[in-house]
Amino acid sequence: MNHQKYEEWLFAHIGERDRQLPEEKLTEDQEIELQTHLKGCVECQLLASAWQNVDQQLREATLLAPKPGFTQRWELRLKQQRQLVQHRQTVAVLGFGAVGIVSLLASLVLLTLPIIQTPKALVWLGIYRLITLFAYAQMAQDTLLPFLQTTLGAVPGFWWLIFAGLLTQLGVLWVVTYRLLMNPWRITR
Repeated sequence: MNHQKYEEWLFAHIGERDRQLPEEKLTEDQEIELQTHLKGCVECQLLASAWQNVDQQLREATLLAPKPGFTQRWELRLKQQRQLVQHRQTVAVLGFGAVGIVSLLASLVLLTLPIIQTPKALVWLGIYRLITLFAYAQMAQDTLLPFLQTTLGAVPGFWWLIFAGLLTQLGVLWVVTYRLLMNPWRITR
């Protein structure tokens, strides 16, 4: 016989009788069916008796206060757990990044091996890239330097200080907001 329905009704019945829980209230038909079942089922009678015994013991038990310093120990343990999780996440991200970089470099080496037959060609390719990089840097300097000199001369120094101060405040605001958003479970006293 399936007793699950009667067990659920039994817990609702005891909760309704002892604590007046309206959300678990049994209907009149359910109450009659439960009482009829309890008269004939030894298993459910034992369960009802045990549940009432546990309920009575819980009501008679005294409440224990935590040991002094419980809150501080709990806060410290919570902080340590968060730091451990943060450390693990950092290590995981760095590890995945390192694996990604190594695999990309290995792929690049494997792709370039057939193209480069001798180390001499690799050296000349490196020199060519270095010269090209310096040429681009020189072009950027020739283009941006006059623009910066014009801009610096057109805007007074006072406004540059205000601009730098605003950028600093925005940076601080961003850091504080980031920290608050990443730490949602703050403990308040």
